[in-house]
Amino acid sequence: MEEEKKKEKAKHEEEENQKGTAPDKPSKNLTILVVEDNSDLRLYLSSVLEEKYNVLLAENGKVGLYKARTEMPDFILTDVTMPVMDGITMIREIKQDRTISHIPIIILSAKASVEDQLKGFEQGVDGYLTKPFSTSYLIGRIEAAINKRKATQTDIAKMMKQNGKVGYAGKTENSGNAEAAEIFQAATEPRKTLSELNFDIQEKERLAEEKKSELKSYAFMESQINDKTMGRILKYVTDNMGSPDLKIDDIADAIGMSRSVLYNKIKQAVGMTPIDFVRHIRIMRACELLQQTNDPLTSIAFEVGFSDPKYFSKVFKKELGIVPSEYRERTKE
Repeated sequence: MEEEKKKEKAKHEEEENQKGTAPDKPSKNLTILVVEDNSDLRLYLSSVLEEKYNVLLAENGKVGLYKARTEMPDFILTDVTMPVMDGITMIREIKQDRTISHIPIIILSAKASVEDQLKGFEQGVDGYLTKPFSTSYLIGRIEAAINKRKATQTDIAKMMKQNGKVGYAGKTENSGNAEAAEIFQAATEPRKTLSELNFDIQEKERLAEEKKSELKSYAFMESQINDKTMGRILKYVTDNMGSPDLKIDDIADAIGMSRSVLYNKIKQAVGMTPIDFVRHIRIMRACELLQQTNDPLTSIAFEVGFSDPKYFSKVFKKELGIVPSEYRERTKE
């Protein structure tokens, strides 16, 4: 009895060691970065937005880029024509930085031509508003962009959850969110194996560039569904999940991120903490082995990184609602 308590305590300590720590948020849950060189307009936007959001201010793209990297806001509202660094250059830098590329951006500019707007959308912005503007419309667009990102996050998490159940549920729920569906399309196809999800990142980048040249009007969608960093994270986890000693720090070091930045990246992308994400990938692989092999449950537990078969069964049931043996029976009927 005493030995079981020690073992349970050790597991708890191991999980706590792997968990990332979410940065403290102020009482207002979301933070918006306003990048605008006109001081009067910058202060006006701040006064309008600060009733609902925490507001950060930047007078040009260079300062905006610095604050995006150091503060990691939930949303960015930016002008285009600014001194030192213009808005388009700042957006390009943000979208190329894997730690902040997920942040939604809306342009607010006096440049109203179709060509100017296309330049913005080609960089992956979520909206393009022209000056002069309606305050209520601006707030509505900001809320819509934020809600869209939340919905995508929720749907991705749901799809990941459903993927483990495909074998016996027979289908996954269609959320109607095409963006989320494309991000984890492979995970929702019953015939896809986890090894197939372990895609070649360079080939994905090449195909993405080809598609952009053919369908420039879908540049915004491209920037959202081709998250190279999440691809690298997924690849590293699937390559190393067999090790019971796999820790979040190992993933962060391999990807080249700090622990807190990795936490934010995974949480923003799939709505899971890093420890939950790793656990889910392990259970996905276990589902494949249960369906495709007759290996003993103990062997499967060890192969997906669980050193204790009883704990593996407990986690499996928590994830899917049934124990591994029942899952195997249902999927082989």
